[in-house]
Amino acid sequence: MKSEELVLILSQYIKKTVLASSDIKIENGISLLLPNSYLKQDGVYLCRLNTLKEILNFESQPANITFFVIDCTEASLEIENIQTNCSYLFLSCTMDEISVLLSNIFQRNERLIVRSNYKKMQAIWNQIIQIPGQTDEILTIIKDFYYSFHKYIACLVLTMEQDCAKISENDLLLLLEELNIFFPETNIFPYKNHIIILYSQDNRPTSTLSFSYDSFSSILHKYHMNAGISNACRYPHMYPTLYHTSLSTLDLGIKISSFRINNRIYQYENFSTFYMIDLCVKEFVRIHGHSDIIYLVSPCIIELYRYDIKHNADLLSTLFHYLLNGCNITNTSKSLYMHRNTLFNKLKKINSIISSPLDNGRTQFKLLMSCFVVTYYREYMERIL
Repeated sequence: MKSEELVLILSQYIKKTVLASSDIKIENGISLLLPNSYLKQDGVYLCRLNTLKEILNFESQPANITFFVIDCTEASLEIENIQTNCSYLFLSCTMDEISVLLSNIFQRNERLIVRSNYKKMQAIWNQIIQIPGQTDEILTIIKDFYYSFHKYIACLVLTMEQDCAKISENDLLLLLEELNIFFPETNIFPYKNHIIILYSQDNRPTSTLSFSYDSFSSILHKYHMNAGISNACRYPHMYPTLYHTSLSTLDLGIKISSFRINNRIYQYENFSTFYMIDLCVKEFVRIHGHSDIIYLVSPCIIELYRYDIKHNADLLSTLFHYLLNGCNITNTSKSLYMHRNTLFNKLKKINSIISSPLDNGRTQFKLLMSCFVVTYYREYMERIL
C-alpha cells in the first residue's frame, strides 16, 4: 500500500507527518512497539509518542522503518533524532480507533484480492462452457483455477429464491466466505446471477456427494438460496454438461414439487427423467409447432385421468406410486399411507380401465413414462389435461 494512500485514508486523524520512504511495507502486518523492543529493518510498528522518543534515543537504529505514532497533539511533536531513512505518521487517534480503522482498511484490501480471484475464475469458467468437448483446451484452462481438482467433480449452481430481492454485495461476500469455510479448497465464485461451486472428491460418488446436505441446506436457508447439483464425472470436457444439467435441475426441482426430497437442494439424480422429458419437449415443439405433449402419453393414462376427474378418485397417482415402487404392494402402501386391501381394490379398478396387464414389463415402462410426462405437463408447464 502506498504511504500517500494510507495518509489520505487516515487524514482525519493526522496532525503532522514526516514521510521519507515512498512505500509502507505491511506484508508481515503491523507490530505493537513496546519499550526496549527489538526493531527489525523494514518493519511497521504502532506505538505511543513516549515509546517512540525512547527508541529514538538509542544509539543504533535499523533503517527503513515505518512508525504509526498515536495520541499525538500539536504541542507534543517536539522530537529529536528523527531518522531520515524512516517514515513517521503522527496521529491524534487512540489505540482503539487506529486498530478499528486499520482493520477495516486491510479487510477492504483483502476483499479486493478476493474479488480479483473471483473475476479470474469467472473468466476461466466462461471459456470452459463455450468449448464443450474440447478436452485438450479445457485441461490447459483448468490449471489456472485457484484450487486443483480431485478425481470426480460435480457442479453446484446456487440461486436466490424467486420471491426474494437481489442479494446485496455485502451479503454476497459473507455467503461466499461461509461457503469457502464449508467447502475448503474448492473453487467457488459468482457467475452471472448464480454462484458456482465446483465440488470435487477422490472417491466415486453414490447418490449424494461427500458433504453434509443438512448443514449445506442450513446455509442455503440462511441466505434464501436454492441449489441444483449435477452428477459427478472425471472428464474435464464434460464440465459444461455438468453446468447445464445442474441449471436445468434447479429449474425443474423448484417447479416440480412432488419429487422434492429437500426443499432447497435439487439433485440431478432425482430429476434426470424430467430432464430427458424436457429435452424431448423442446424437440417436440420444434418439429410440431405446439407444446401439447399430451399426445406423447399412453391413451390408458388419459382414461385414468378422466376417470379420476369424473369420480373424484386418485387412480392415476396410485398407479404412478405403484410403478415407482417396482410394483411392490408393501412399499406402495407405505408410500401412499394406504391400507393394503384398499390398494388391491384400486389396482383392480386400474386394470379394468387400462385393459393391459400390469405385470408386463413393456406396459409398466410405457405407463411409468406417461406418468412422468403428465407430471411434467401439470407441474412444470402448469397445464391442465
